Amino acid sequence: MNNRGLQAAFADLGFAAADVWETGLGPNPALGLGISGIGEVGIADTFEAVNVGSLLDLATRKQRGALAMIDFQIAKLEVLAATLALAWETRLAWIDAVAAFEAAALVGRAQGTADAASELAAELGRTGALSVSDQAREYAFTAALGAERAGARLEARLAKEKLARLMGLSGPEVTFYVPDRLPAPPGRRPGRANVERMALEHRVDIAAGRLALDRVAREYRLDGQTRMISDIALAARPRPPRCSRSGSRSRFMTPPR
Repeated sequence: MNNRGLQAAFADLGFAAADVWETGLGPNPALGLGISGIGEVGIADTFEAVNVGSLLDLATRKQRGALAMIDFQIAKLEVLAATLALAWETRLAWIDAVAAFEAAALVGRAQGTADAASELAAELGRTGALSVSDQAREYAFTAALGAERAGARLEARLAKEKLARLMGLSGPEVTFYVPDRLPAPPGRRPGRANVERMALEHRVDIAAGRLALDRVAREYRLDGQTRMISDIALAARPRPPRCSRSGSRSRFMTPPR
């Protein structure tokens, strides 16, 4: 769970869940306010409040919810595929790291034997029992083993860094240890006659592809139903009774003599 790529995949899954929730809530209505008919004395004749809602969004709410749910299912399968791929890659990296440390240990033991042989060749050379060319050959073999041991240690450190990177570890968290040798292989292989059929039935990418085809079909039917009419809106407009201008003026006019 410390892997940044896997965290991003789970974040995409959260976005897909939010889309499902938003589709289930439906469209938000639009509210508008208006003032019209300003009179001579600064009083508005009409004060309107308009509430507009899309009828097409309400009619296709169920179908759009089904599409959002399919997108959510596809996102879940993609997260599952990313998790399985990361787990498999991490397991291979662990095997490589253990094998690299085991190889470095074997080369180290070989170098210890070569160092002892080199010291023996030096002592034999002092007594004259070993020629100079044979001594040089022993020294060259010891130096080659030293270079091979340094390369094996470097490969082991790089393999461990790759394993730590896949597990999302950094800094002081990298101070973990791997075994010195690989576990023994199993005595026999598990016999499964229907392994190919099980692999095809449980493949995550095939399941995601089937859902993607279903989504394309549903979206095509939805577009076929709504391609002629893009939007229909319903507006509710409560309007209070208009003020009479003549009545308001009569209050300020004096009666004729």
